[in-house]
Amino acid sequence: MESAAGAIERLVQQFAQPLAFLRELVQNSLDAGTTTVEIETGFDEPSNCCFLTVRDNGSGMTERIIDEQLTRLFSSTKENDLTKIGKFGIGFVSIFAVKTDLIVLETGCDGESWRVLFKPDRTFEKRRLRDRVEGTAITLYLSRPKADLEGLTEDARETIFFWCKFSETEILFNGEPLNKPFGFWDVSYQYRFQDGSTEAALHPTAQFEGFHGYYNRGLTLLEGHGSPLPHLAFRVRSSYLEHTLTRDNILKDSHYERILQRLQQAAVEEMPKDIFEKLARNPSTESLWEHASNLLRLPGSHQVVENIKAFPGVDEMISLRELPDTVFFSAQKDSFFQAVAQLNLPLLHLEHSKSVECLERTARTVVDIGKRFYHYQRLRPDRKDDTLLSELTTASPRMSYFPVQFLAPPNRGDRLAFYLDPNVSARDRQKEEQEPGDQIALVKEHPLYQNTLRLDDLERKLGIFLLIRKVNLDLGLSTRSEGPLLENMWDQLRWRASGP
Repeated sequence: MESAAGAIERLVQQFAQPLAFLRELVQNSLDAGTTTVEIETGFDEPSNCCFLTVRDNGSGMTERIIDEQLTRLFSSTKENDLTKIGKFGIGFVSIFAVKTDLIVLETGCDGESWRVLFKPDRTFEKRRLRDRVEGTAITLYLSRPKADLEGLTEDARETIFFWCKFSETEILFNGEPLNKPFGFWDVSYQYRFQDGSTEAALHPTAQFEGFHGYYNRGLTLLEGHGSPLPHLAFRVRSSYLEHTLTRDNILKDSHYERILQRLQQAAVEEMPKDIFEKLARNPSTESLWEHASNLLRLPGSHQVVENIKAFPGVDEMISLRELPDTVFFSAQKDSFFQAVAQLNLPLLHLEHSKSVECLERTARTVVDIGKRFYHYQRLRPDRKDDTLLSELTTASPRMSYFPVQFLAPPNRGDRLAFYLDPNVSARDRQKEEQEPGDQIALVKEHPLYQNTLRLDDLERKLGIFLLIRKVNLDLGLSTRSEGPLLENMWDQLRWRASGP
């Protein structure tokens, strides 16, 4: 049979972080019903030692509890009590993970007050005190110089914050509260729910294995990256969650499985509606679009939000169900946007790249109108051909500088170029007093444009010349008498470009 000393040594070895014993002491204080836990660090001049104290105002301990539970392994009365989380009775043993000169425990209960002194060899002395003690105070004296106090204080604070930041009971560290509101404080959006004693905060993430944190009454059981639910980060606290005996994982029992199922339901059914309803009210919120894009990584999530009108169209909000497979958009709702809108295209005003990404996650083709049309924003009727020729040939010796596709407008026959403002007549455009700002677009699918691309270097200028004349003809900037000649030249160009 294993000796008591051997059992203690084995238990101590499980604490990879020596200061993790602070979590165990806070846990015991909460189990004792304290309303506040105070942690204090300092330097004791008489003993020339740093010290660390954990103090509570809980129920304290009688002599019987000290004899039968504090100093005896595995005799906890916390078994099967969901209001207690230190069920294995080894919390105090963890204190020996730190090499100390002396550990002083003072406690009082039912009119009794006691001091227990634990020596480095883990032997102890018990003394009855005359003065009344409320609750329990445990002080560790460490043989460290005063210069080490700052580092000890920082390490202790980080440890307490990691394990106890969401404690439902006030935690004071050197007089300052450490408690944080439960949830995420470093994200712009989180969805929350509470079912009885189970509370959760979650948000979608781009990472496949996101952050996950588990807590009982706010004390950390486990947290870090590696969420069992893909693309979901969450924190959940519940009296039904427990850690394993080795303190390094969650007990994955039936309670754990039910909590994961509830988180899955919230992630796929409730959170999508919440995000998209917020977007419907304020579609300009960039961070929400990022969360929506991450959300749509979750299988089946977009089906829940298909009928929510969250996408800003030309005049009204549009839902996913109303959008076709190919959608056009612009980040600016300017005159170009308004002009394209008159072509009766499925057009959206998407200000942020994440809103575009959001649509692409629904298997839609999303096209920027600025890349679909090549347009001149200040075309004037008196524009000379050589100016247009210069613009057409500046970017590349060939016409391959058009790297994107252009949309052929509906019901416009074989027109190569067209004004994006159909309300302005060709005659108005030719007036000298016409203000700059007319916008035209070239249609890349047009045969003349495609044939010009296939010309060799010697015929490139001819092709561009024909292209310009065709643009002027379509826009009413050339006389119609040029039409037959141009068509004849065009046919020759088509024949030559399609030849061997």
